[in-house]
Amino acid sequence: MTDYKALYEQKKLTADEVAARVENGWLIGMDAAIGQTPAIIDAICRRAENSPLSGVRIQMLLDVYPYAFYADDHLSGKVMGESWFASGGARKALAAGLADYVPNYYRDCPRHIRANYDYDAFCVSVSPMDKHGFFSLGTVSSYSPAMIDKAKHIYVEVNENTPRAVCGEIVGGNPAAAVDVRPHAAVADRGKAVLVGDIAVCGDPLRRSQKMSVCHSCCAVCS
Repeated sequence: MTDYKALYEQKKLTADEVAARVENGWLIGMDAAIGQTPAIIDAICRRAENSPLSGVRIQMLLDVYPYAFYADDHLSGKVMGESWFASGGARKALAAGLADYVPNYYRDCPRHIRANYDYDAFCVSVSPMDKHGFFSLGTVSSYSPAMIDKAKHIYVEVNENTPRAVCGEIVGGNPAAAVDVRPHAAVADRGKAVLVGDIAVCGDPLRRSQKMSVCHSCCAVCS
């Protein structure tokens, strides 16, 4: 029987070490608002500022964090945001030509993602791991399943303030309960990251039936 807690502790990485895995030209996907991963994205931006890393595109919905690539043009050509639904964090950048907007109807996002995109990584904030090695996406799961299906790697930030949803999407390290195994997955735990077995999408239809859950606005990752 796999000891997921021991595996979690064995393979912790810093967010900067996760960022070091990002390659030129990567397309990274995130879901909405506090389902995003500021620790990992900030680390990617720091790396881009001090290295030849270039051409990284980050797609997201409802931009609530003050990401560096939205602030000014110092990351132009290195890291660019692509918003599926521009909120306050992205509008000035879009108006200044520092970011791109993906025209869409919200209801069609999963279909567009599956039809038109292949992601090098999907990043998402999750609840702490349970004893079975699973993490709940908790607050958001709007188009997460589509991005997970189209992503080569899954990177998740563990946020102790993310509620564990009774229903909704989960990712985990139990291949027996999985339908789409991801062999290269990392977890950021308040600025640190962990490789926990084969991260995959749970195939339990009850757990996949509810796409949204109660939203908590406090984010421990940023503190």
